[in-house]
Amino acid sequence: MKKFISIKLAANILLAIYGLLVIFHLLVLAQVIPPDIVWGGQIGDSPTELVVFEMIALITVVFFLLLQLL
Repeated sequence: MKKFISIKLAANILLAIYGLLVIFHLLVLAQVIPPDIVWGGQIGDSPTELVVFEMIALITVVFFLLLQLL
């Protein structure tokens, strides 16, 4: 089977994507990105609900980022 990209390049691309996702979720938490464009617009007006959902998403992304580093 022919390799299109190396394993190291694929790992670096994944790390960059995970890093961008962390930045995205932090910007949503800081209310730089409007919350009505995330979670399918279903969060509503509850700021506590937004924080809970974003923290779960952030923890999940950081978990996968750390998993990728191993």
